[in-house]
This record gives sequence, C-alpha cells and structure tokens, in this order.
Amino acid sequence: MASDSQSEDEVTKRVMDNVSHEYTVCSAYYMIVSNAVMAAGSQETSEQYQTVAESALGLALQAAAVGRSEEMAQKVVTARLETEIKLMADEIDHDNANISVLNVKHIERCKWAMENVEAVMDEWMLKELTKPDG
Repeated sequence: MASDSQSEDEVTKRVMDNVSHEYTVCSAYYMIVSNAVMAAGSQETSEQYQTVAESALGLALQAAAVGRSEEMAQKVVTARLETEIKLMADEIDHDNANISVLNVKHIERCKWAMENVEAVMDEWMLKELTKPDG
C-alpha cells in the first residue's frame, strides 16, 4: 500500500504547508503591529508583539519542515514572510495610522491560531480531506 502511504504523506505535506503559511501571515502581522506600536512610543507592548511574532514564525518553520529540509523550510518561510510584510505594508499604504485595516483582517484569526495550534492543524486537515478533487 505504498500509494496510500504516499497519498497520506502528500496530504500531510499540503496541510502543514497551509499551516506554515497561516503562521507566516500571523508573524508578519504581529511584526507590523510591533513596529507600529514602537513608533507610537510603547516599547514594552512592542516587545510583547515581537515575541508573539517570533513564536508564530517558529510555528511556521516547524510546519514548513514537514516534507522539506530544514534549509529549504527556512528559505520558504523567509520568502513568504518578506512577501506578506510587503503586501501588508502596501495594504496600509505604509502608514501606521491605517493599522486598523490589518487588525480587521488578522487580529481575531491570529490570536485564535496562536492559542489553538492543534485546532489550526485539525482545521487545515479537514479542509484538505473535504476539498473537491480536481
């Protein structure tokens, strides 16, 4: 049953790739919020957001390493992070005064994801297993 095992491996890789991407998005979001809060003069709060950003990035790297070498996982997550930061910065027109645009899109999901890592993996597995073929 190598094909069943291979299929399971491929499903797991896709699930973990989606999990990695989700945590990369959250890391980028928290990094931008951290910078915005720092610019507003709150170093302590900025450091708290930076800590959460680093935790999200660690989760992204762990998930990306499933089915990849550690070196490739690092490259993939770094590229995704750079892309997400650029997209988010563009979305707020590179102006911290517009951070609410990102908050609306990311604050609830990222907070939930950081508190519910297993549920995030379960959710992505369910999405993968129930998506239509094709």
